Amino acid sequence: MLLHIPHSATKMLDGVQVEELDGNQFALTDWYTDELFFHESAEPIIFPFSRLSVDVERLIVNEPMDKYGMGILYEKDVFGNVIKRTNEDCMEYYNDHHYKLNQAVNKYLSYFKTVFVVDCHSFSEENIMPINHTKPFPDICIGVDEKQTPSVVVKDLVDYFKGFFNNININDPYSGTIVPSWFKGNNNVSSIMIEVNKNLYMDDNGNKNNNFEKIQEILTGALDIIYEYET
Repeated sequence: MLLHIPHSATKMLDGVQVEELDGNQFALTDWYTDELFFHESAEPIIFPFSRLSVDVERLIVNEPMDKYGMGILYEKDVFGNVIKRTNEDCMEYYNDHHYKLNQAVNKYLSYFKTVFVVDCHSFSEENIMPINHTKPFPDICIGVDEKQTPSVVVKDLVDYFKGFFNNININDPYSGTIVPSWFKGNNNVSSIMIEVNKNLYMDDNGNKNNNFEKIQEILTGALDIIYEYET
């Protein structure tokens, strides 16, 4: 099992200038997801730079967020300010990350019949992205790929999360899940996205709240379900 964690970092690449950096990072960073999502049998693939530098979750072709200036290389921040770039090597970091992800999948398939990629995220209830959503916001959002997310896993995760939370949505407010590019259409590679509402584990100042360890424990239980399916 691979844990893809693309948005937990705050480190900026040289040559990327963002006004109101703290405010942008507070809104856009998937805080603590590199800690929340943990499983002893999983390998984390963590992008070490802020998505304000490069967003490795965006698509090179047919990316819906391109029209908002928030594709792979954001043109504007969450406040509408222009992001200035003098670093011409940003795309190399994007390509390197996806190469690393694909290589990790390839390595696992040399030892195991199947591999499961878990796309690990959190989200805020503030409207920081131009998304369509159904209110109220859920506690947990599960993102699925029509071809590479097993429906039995989705059902089992929904049933599991219902034991702890009131609202669990599928593909709302965020949809889809990352499928490593070398393995699209490969029946031995599955993927699912888990998005956690930040209100569950953070306070208004961006610090861990008293529920952090409990949410971490619940997520580990969800990863147990995915791991059991994989094995």
